[in-house]
Amino acid sequence: MSDEQATEQAEETTEQTDAVEAEAAGGETEEESKAEDDKPLGPAGEKALKAEKEKRRKAAEQLREARAELERLRNGDDKAAQAAAEAEKAAITKANTKILRAEVKAAAAGKLANPALAVKLLDLNRFEVDDNGDVDAAELADAIDELLRDEPYLAAEKPKRFQGGADQGARKKAKPASLDERIAEAERSNNWAEARRLKSEKLTQSAS
Repeated sequence: MSDEQATEQAEETTEQTDAVEAEAAGGETEEESKAEDDKPLGPAGEKALKAEKEKRRKAAEQLREARAELERLRNGDDKAAQAAAEAEKAAITKANTKILRAEVKAAAAGKLANPALAVKLLDLNRFEVDDNGDVDAAELADAIDELLRDEPYLAAEKPKRFQGGADQGARKKAKPASLDERIAEAERSNNWAEARRLKSEKLTQSAS
């Protein structure tokens, strides 16, 4: 039963309940009026009174049934609404998990040798997906960097640069990169631990 059908049925049951209550109330008033009459009822009066009592009994029974049906419909609506809310919450949670997994892998690409490991090693519950389905990119990047500081062996290998062509023959040995160049390269690749180490090395050399 849809929510709209349940609501219509509940309203109809409420109207029936009101009508039965009014009918029952009317029966009670008429019966009290007859009880106050001191004159003998006679066969016809006794029959009428008996019929009125039976009518009132049926009205009271209908009232009880109508109230029970109304309560059942109301409880049914509450349960249906609760079930719908739980289903919606589960669907959102599932969608957010997929978004987080994809965003974490994207943030780990180029930094981790196996970006999929970031999904397994990071606690996805620490990140939030906003109403637009977006995740804080800076927060993801910080989490990846923190993971690499704790587990440096997970880092992706830097690609070796190919210098010159195959037909150039013997070449002079390339000049080693300076500390400044190595620091800049480490910062470009977000390897902050290496950058700090190189800066410390530079300070040591400057002091000597």
